[in-house]
Amino acid sequence: MDFSGFHEVDFPKKHRIVYVIGIGDKDKSRPFYVGQSSKHFWCRMCDYLSAQEKASTDFKVGEAIKYLQEKGQSVKVWYRESTDPRKDEKEIRDRLASELPPASLLTPRAVRATTGTASPEKVREEIRLFIDNHFLPDLKPEPRG
Repeated sequence: MDFSGFHEVDFPKKHRIVYVIGIGDKDKSRPFYVGQSSKHFWCRMCDYLSAQEKASTDFKVGEAIKYLQEKGQSVKVWYRESTDPRKDEKEIRDRLASELPPASLLTPRAVRATTGTASPEKVREEIRLFIDNHFLPDLKPEPRG
């Protein structure tokens, strides 16, 4: 069968992962979120796709992804399996500190700070403003092909 038009992903062997979400590609990326999960990879990504308001992190990350895609950006996920996802998440976040957006609305601390205190519309507005200020000024939509 010709798989033109399909995306290829290595199927995870284990369910404990650490991952980075950003725009660009592995050679030139702009990360905006680092996370970890003991769920299977696909389950975690579905949480962001559904962006349920009751789950603050899922909602914020999911809304950021949707908005970046609306603005013509290709959002990527880089992941690897991990024996200690929490430790690996911290190490990756520390390594990427200079690349992650300043005062990120998508960091765990910021996510928890707004849990239950703002309407979904207000959080969505904050996410969009954050992306407009920290990502979109110097980015152009990626060509579709």
